[in-house]
Amino acid sequence: MSHNGRASHSDPSSSTGSGPYHVSLEQIEQALENLYISRSRRAPVNYIKYWLLLKLEGLEPTGNPVRVTTTNGEESLDALHKVDYLTEYIEDDDSPYFDPINANTNKHDASRSFWQTNTKKFMTNDVTTTDPRSWLSFREGDDGFYVSCTEEYYEHLGQGTEGFAYDEESRVSIPLIDLMAWFYRYETFSEQLSYSELRSRFKERFNLDGTEMNLMFDESDTDMSGFYSTDFDEHELAQLVADRADSSASQLSDSEPEQIFSEDERDIIIKSTVDTTYDLFNPDVDPTEDALEAIEKDNERNLLFVGPPGTGKTKKAFDISNDIGVKRFFFQFHQSYSYEDFVESYEPVIENEEIKFDEVKKGFRDACEYAQEDADDDEYVFVILDEINRANVSEVFGELFSLIEYREEIEDMDVDQRLMYSEDELIVPDNLVIIGTMNNLDKSTEEMEFALRRRFSEIEVPPSTEELRDILKKQTDYDWDPDELNELTLLLNMVNDEGEYPLGHTYFKNTKGMDELLKTYRRRIRPSIKQYFGEYQEDKLELVDDLFQQAVRMELSDVG
Repeated sequence: MSHNGRASHSDPSSSTGSGPYHVSLEQIEQALENLYISRSRRAPVNYIKYWLLLKLEGLEPTGNPVRVTTTNGEESLDALHKVDYLTEYIEDDDSPYFDPINANTNKHDASRSFWQTNTKKFMTNDVTTTDPRSWLSFREGDDGFYVSCTEEYYEHLGQGTEGFAYDEESRVSIPLIDLMAWFYRYETFSEQLSYSELRSRFKERFNLDGTEMNLMFDESDTDMSGFYSTDFDEHELAQLVADRADSSASQLSDSEPEQIFSEDERDIIIKSTVDTTYDLFNPDVDPTEDALEAIEKDNERNLLFVGPPGTGKTKKAFDISNDIGVKRFFFQFHQSYSYEDFVESYEPVIENEEIKFDEVKKGFRDACEYAQEDADDDEYVFVILDEINRANVSEVFGELFSLIEYREEIEDMDVDQRLMYSEDELIVPDNLVIIGTMNNLDKSTEEMEFALRRRFSEIEVPPSTEELRDILKKQTDYDWDPDELNELTLLLNMVNDEGEYPLGHTYFKNTKGMDELLKTYRRRIRPSIKQYFGEYQEDKLELVDDLFQQAVRMELSDVG
């Protein structure tokens, strides 16, 4: 749709100024004009607010169903549509809600009359203007209705009438800066947030991912000049909204719809913004958050970070140990690594100028003793076993099989478990957290035995376009263009999806722009892919070669 927005400018940095600040009434007035689409009751755009309410209530593409009752949407409805004192300025004193997309007011019972009623209608296909059941799933439970996303969510979101667009040939395109102005109409800011800062806050509040942002929102306008003001009057805002609501249909011009995305355009958007196309049980689970929950809430003490090379498994382990641990012990496993390197050994030592053989403690025993003697019971001590499957893990661990599983409980089990050389008892303290990292792609590594692997809780660490963006945005010696970033994230997912190779995002951490992409590929990436595919799958290597060459020419995202 076309909007009366301002010209786009670069994003200003946040300013401390002399707040507090509010969204200016002039900005809100402009937003009311730009957000308006149509007042027609038959236009599916009337249900855009239904999707926004679902997002506020926690709807995620692979998340848990959102519960809908007659009352549980009230807080989200208030945040999205309620206008204080509005009923003082309109004839209907029972309609405190306003929808800027259709410039209509709604009654105070909207949580029932719109939120719950339409959920029931969608479930029974009792809405004549739209049918979102291809991308939203509805069911009735004992305590309300439940809404979740189907596998075709991205394919239909915002596309055509079933995706809540104006007509069958159009798509939803909400001007983001204007929706933010409206949504934060009552917000008090201590400083003037930049566009990107406010966008991040909005994205988190609505549980939006990158794909949803690109499918549903127009970000051509990012100019924040005039966005904030130190003056704000709730009655002036109510009068402004009332004037808009009182405008006749003839005074409001329906916006011109944006053309629906082609199948190729939609696929490009999805592949360039979805976090990963790697095969995961639940792509919405963040590995770091999952690991922290496992340690702090579920009392898991043996974790295994599993994933392809270059996905940052070791860094995540280090970050977690730095965040919640008091000390870290690091062990690099390799093919010749043994029990004698890890736990204890029998070695020649010099005592009183004589050489004799004696047992020698190694790093894992030191870690256990530190956790037991030098750290408090509620302080975490970390043992990080890097590339754990490069060694023969059964030989390295020996009798630790049982010790790492039962921990301090083994003292109550009447089990006399002794170490190999010293015959000392060893207790693995409950505050000792073991994190192993495992490359699941390298065919030259050892397979971990089931008996040991079952003693670890596994955390999948996949290639991630979101982490790739974070890595490249932190570069101080090169400023990545947004189009280049989109092309590179698209490449990462296409290599995984079409090239059938799970390419890790950290391979690109020192790449400075598309001009250096082929150099990175030639030196650091291609040799591993060539070894992985071998001489009998050269066609797959050639496909990946072509994907990188297209990316350098910025052709992957060109659907012509």
